[in-house]
Amino acid sequence: MKLYSAYYGEWEPFASMYPDYEKVEVNLEDEIDDKGILIIWGGADIHPSLYDRPNYASHVGEIIGHRDRIEVGLMARAIELGLPIIGVCRGAQLACAAAGGILIQDVSGHAGQPHYIETKDGKKLMTSSLHHQMMYPWSVSHELLAWSSPSRSKRYVGITEEEGEKIPKLNDLPIEPEIVWFPGIKCLAIQGHPEFLHKDHEFNVYVKDLCGNYFK
Repeated sequence: MKLYSAYYGEWEPFASMYPDYEKVEVNLEDEIDDKGILIIWGGADIHPSLYDRPNYASHVGEIIGHRDRIEVGLMARAIELGLPIIGVCRGAQLACAAAGGILIQDVSGHAGQPHYIETKDGKKLMTSSLHHQMMYPWSVSHELLAWSSPSRSKRYVGITEEEGEKIPKLNDLPIEPEIVWFPGIKCLAIQGHPEFLHKDHEFNVYVKDLCGNYFK
């Protein structure tokens, strides 16, 4: 089995979590087969045209960038092959767009400080946090697996008032997605950064269990 990565070498701790997998860095011209997992890592904002929105607060240029083109192409090929996908931070946001969702283009409270998440099965875990944008999966098929506990942002830039009202609430606060499963594209979208944490950290143990459950 292979762990495909979009040519970025941020393998730890996924490499140590899956020692029997072969690490393969790929570009658009490289071959990908259906015996493995594609990982799209964190990084800069994706271009809002990828989810049919104007640029309200994304840190991008006027046109789609080189990295966007490569990762959109790799994700499209993985979807075509039925290959499972792990999206980390930027990769999670790209997955949300690929699944038909949109992004909230600016939020507060998530740019650098670790914080707790609550999981669908009742766990409370510490995660890493380094982002200013957020998945908005509420209009597409998805399974919410974990969310910020409690919600942290004081602003939601780039969505309409009606879209804001559609965000489910918990304890009168909007739910802020942290881990989402998008069944239509077989993607586990993880807003935090597992690679920032030790492979035996409780967050990574949880992520590995999710991969085992969803990538059968």
